Formats: sequence, structure tokens, C-alpha cells
Amino acid sequence: MKKIQYVLASLLAASVFTTAAEAANFNNEVKTQQGVVAGAYDDKHQVVQWLGVPYAQQPTGADRWREAQQAKKHKGILDCTKAAPANIQYNGKKVLGQEGMLTLDIVRPDTQEKNLPVLVYIHGGNNQASNSHLMEGNKLAQEGNMVYVSVQYRLGLFGFNNLPALADGNKKEQSGNFGFLDQAAALDWVRENIKEFGGDAKNITVSGFSAGGRDVMAMLISPVFKNKFDKAISFSGGLTVADAAKSQKTIAQKLAPMVVEDGKQNNLPSGTCMGCQPSACTYQQYQQQSKLCRHFGRDG
Repeated sequence: MKKIQYVLASLLAASVFTTAAEAANFNNEVKTQQGVVAGAYDDKHQVVQWLGVPYAQQPTGADRWREAQQAKKHKGILDCTKAAPANIQYNGKKVLGQEGMLTLDIVRPDTQEKNLPVLVYIHGGNNQASNSHLMEGNKLAQEGNMVYVSVQYRLGLFGFNNLPALADGNKKEQSGNFGFLDQAAALDWVRENIKEFGGDAKNITVSGFSAGGRDVMAMLISPVFKNKFDKAISFSGGLTVADAAKSQKTIAQKLAPMVVEDGKQNNLPSGTCMGCQPSACTYQQYQQQSKLCRHFGRDG
């Protein structure tokens, strides 16, 4: 009887060991150019996932409304087992998230395969809301046998703000499309690091839904995105553009009252023009515009 029990116990132990081994085919600790990141195993979908992987530095304070800078190197092992907060946004009831969350969610099958195709996903939300968890890629990565990457980028006025007072001679920043520049930085990071996750850096497809699909359409015509991806899929999104001058005026009309309410500027004169070039404003108006942006903008 004892012999039978020993055999059964041995078989059970072997079964547990085999299951554990099968669930760890791909190392969850991956060395990127910035350092080692540790992910988690999803046994349900048989994938490995790394959540909240930083692809750039947080653009806050003096770096607000500037092009994203390369992520700094870190020592030790960075825990990437939990989702990062969403970028700051308003959901119609309250403000959510944190500022400058430039992170990636990366998922791949828990196998030893290498050179897997890479799908980079740009979430929707009118470029004002949502996050990289809008569509989890665990099932997709497993069934499609691919590396799935979802991008978080700046939203709303933090991501799209072309007030001329923010311009400092950098043409890309002067466009005000900081959210797009984030996406470009994310694609650079993917091209440089995805091989370590078993992905094929020469087979990157960028995709997007709704506003994300619209962003992908913009990528296809923008020289900023040249050589950053190999294929593109846009679904439920179409290409739209905005008039720069009208955008400046709209932003100024929305932003100026908030500056006053926040106590940054007490004496906002009637007719203040934050959304125009010097040639279209009086000198006094343009000076006022610059003062407001300095108070509200990169000074924090």
C-alpha cells in the first residue's frame, strides 16, 4: 500500500513539475536597452505579459509640451507585472489618471519561438480618453502567434496643443502633436527592443481603432514616421485634419479661463489673444499670451 502511495505521489509531483515547466517556456525577465524588465505569466491564455514598460521619460514640468525623451536606464529588475495608470483625462464626471504615462503593454505566447510578427496597437478614445488596456492582447497574441504591443500616449491638451507661445524653433514640437510624437517614440523603442521579446523587428504592423485608426492614417502620410513600421491597419477610423489657426483660437478660449480660475493670472484683459501669431495680434495681446503660457505650461 505504501509503495502504491509513493508511486502516486511521484507521478503527481512529476505532473506538477511538467506543468510548471510548460508554463515557463519564455523567460519573463527580458533585458532591454534601458535595463531588465520582469513580466508575469498568464496561464489562462498561455502567454507572458509585461505591463507598464516605459518607452520614454515622463514629460512633466519643464518637459511638458515637449517631444518625448528616451527612457533612462535603470538598475536592477523593473517590475512590469501591473498595469500603469492611464494618462490624465476627464471621463465626463471626474479627472482620472496621471500625467505623462508613456508606457507599453507587451504580450507574447509562452513558447520558445523567435522572430514572431509584431502588432503595435494605438487605442481609440478621440485622442482624449482611454488607455493601453482598452483592448488586452493576451488572447490575440496566443491565437495569432505574435508579439502584441499596446501604446499609452499623451491625451487631450497634454497631447495636442499648438499654442504659438509654446513654440521654440523645433518644427515637430511647433505642430502641437505631442501625442503623435509619443507614438513615434514608442515605435522607435519597439524597433530597437522587440527582438529581446522574440519579435521580428523587420515585421512590425501598426494598427489602431477609432482615433487610433485615424492616427495610423496620419502616420502613413507623415515623414516623422518614415521607417518606423512595415505595415499598417486602420479600422473604424478615417483621416482628418484641423486648421492650425482655428485650433489655437479654440485652445486659447478654453485654456485662458482655467488659468484665471486657478489663480495663475489675476488681470486677464478683455480681448486677450492666446491663439494667434504676433502678426495677427497687438503687441500687448501677444505678450499676455506668452505670460499665460509660461504660468500654466512648463513651469508646472
